[in-house]
Amino acid sequence: MKRNYLFFLLFITGILSVFTIIIPSYTELNQLNKKSDIRYLNGYNQYNKKCAFCHQQDGSGINDYFPPLYNSDYLLKDKKVVAEVLIFGLMDTITVNGKTYSGIMHPVLGTDQDIADIFNYMYQEFGNNAQSITSLEISTIRQKGKEAKRLEIYK
Repeated sequence: MKRNYLFFLLFITGILSVFTIIIPSYTELNQLNKKSDIRYLNGYNQYNKKCAFCHQQDGSGINDYFPPLYNSDYLLKDKKVVAEVLIFGLMDTITVNGKTYSGIMHPVLGTDQDIADIFNYMYQEFGNNAQSITSLEISTIRQKGKEAKRLEIYK
């Protein structure tokens, strides 16, 4: 009887160990889901084409020249401000994680969906999971900005 019980325990242990090898963890599943998501992939590709040269592929930025995006307190502010920077660019002095940066960031060229995908990729990948944005929100921000610029011209 003890022999059958021991055999049964070994059998169950073997089955469980096979399942832990075959079945991915929650974190692995989450990574697989992100990497198979078309919006995530587009954000990854667009970020690497349009942003990584200055802000680096890992979001670390370039010391004294381009601010980091990774764990950036600036990105945790109002998402509308961050979206405006992506859409319209920035020529100003900003403070990121206590360090001052002065320079120019050109607008990110692309569709509203491309910009939303870049925005969401940055927030998912660089430790800034607080916010997300839709292409409709990007479109609204873009339109309001164009109207504001138009009003400035006619002053």
